[in-house]
Amino acid sequence: MPASLDAILDAGLFLTFLVAIAVLLQYIQRQRLIRDLQALTADMKLAENVARIGYWSRPAKNTEITTWSDGLYDIFEQDPRTFVPSREVVAKLYLPGDWEDVVALSDAVEAGRKGGEVEVRIRCPSGKIKDVLVVTRGRVGKSDKLLSLFGIVADITARKSAERAARDREEQMQRAVSAMGAAIWDWDPGTDRLFTGPRFAEILGLDPQSFNPTMALHHQLCHPDDLPMVQNAFRRAVRTGDPYAIEYRMRHRAGHYVWVDSRGRVVDYDGDRPVRAIGTVVEVTERQEAREELRRSRESLELAMTAVPGRTLRPVGPGSLLVAARIGDSGAARVRGRADRGDLGQPGSSRRSAGIPRQPRGIRRPRYSARYTGPR
Repeated sequence: MPASLDAILDAGLFLTFLVAIAVLLQYIQRQRLIRDLQALTADMKLAENVARIGYWSRPAKNTEITTWSDGLYDIFEQDPRTFVPSREVVAKLYLPGDWEDVVALSDAVEAGRKGGEVEVRIRCPSGKIKDVLVVTRGRVGKSDKLLSLFGIVADITARKSAERAARDREEQMQRAVSAMGAAIWDWDPGTDRLFTGPRFAEILGLDPQSFNPTMALHHQLCHPDDLPMVQNAFRRAVRTGDPYAIEYRMRHRAGHYVWVDSRGRVVDYDGDRPVRAIGTVVEVTERQEAREELRRSRESLELAMTAVPGRTLRPVGPGSLLVAARIGDSGAARVRGRADRGDLGQPGSSRRSAGIPRQPRGIRRPRYSARYTGPR
C-alpha cells in the first residue's frame, strides 16, 4: 500500500477517534445534566411538599394550562393519573366567588400590570375546605412582550386556622373583659402605638372603628391636674418593672371628665429599654361620685351637729356609728358597738355589750341619734 494511502487512513482513524471522543464527552455531559436536572426536580418536589406549594404555567392569551406540578395535585387532592387540569375543570375546584378573584388577577397580569396575590378557598373531593394563596406573575421576552403566565398556589389552611383560633380567643377575652366593664391596652414604646379593645373608646365616648390611640393622645386626654401623677406612675413602672394602679380623670368626647382605674406593668425589655407594656382600664366614675357624695354628707352632718348647742358628734371608728349625745353624758362617749354586728338598736343587743353602763333609777337616760357610715 502506498505511503500516501497509509497517511490518509491514519488521518481518518484519528479524526474518527476525535469524533468518538467528542461524542463520548457530550454523552457524559448530557448524563451529568440529566442527573443534575433529576436531582433538582427531586429537590423541587421535596420543597413543594415541605412548603405545601405547587406551580402552574400557561401561554399568554391562551387559557390552556401547560404546566401543573405534583405539588398542585397534592394540594387539590387530585389523582395525577385521571385528573387533567384545564380552566373549566380547575374553576370548579374553587368556592363560588373565589374563582373570579383568581381570574381577575390573571387578567391584570395580561393587561400589562404587575403580578399580585390573593387568598381564596378551594373544595377538595373529600369535601374539605382549604385556604390557599394564589400568586401570579408574567414572563416577558427581550422586547418586553408577555410570553406566559406563571403562578404558585400555597396551602395556608394551617395558618388561617391558627389566625381564626387566635381571633376567636381574643374576641372571647374581649367579651369577658367587656362584661366586667374593663378595657385591655397594649403599648409599644418604640412606635408609641397603643393597641386597645373597643371598650376603651366606648369609655371616652369615641368610635372604636376610627379611634387610633397613642400614649401621647392618652396624655392629652388626661385631666391637667392628674397628668403629672399619671406620668410619674408610668416612669416609675418603666424604671422598676413593678406594676402600678392609679385612678385619674380623662376627657370624654362630650366634654366632661370620667374617672378611670388604670393598672398595668412593663412585660418586656430590650436591655434597659422597655418594648412592651400591658394593662387594663376600668371606668370608676360612679364609684368616685359615691365617695364624693359620702364625703359631703359627712361634712354636712358634722357641720349640722356641731351647730346644735349642747351636743357633740363622736365618730367611733371606720364603718361605725356616728353618735351624737349631750355633752357630759359619759355613756354616749363609751359607745363602741358596730351597726353591722347589731350591737345597737338590734333585737337581742344588750347595753353592756354596747359599752353603755347601767344607770341608777330616776336618772333620765340621754337621747341618742346614730347613722351608719360604713359600706353597705
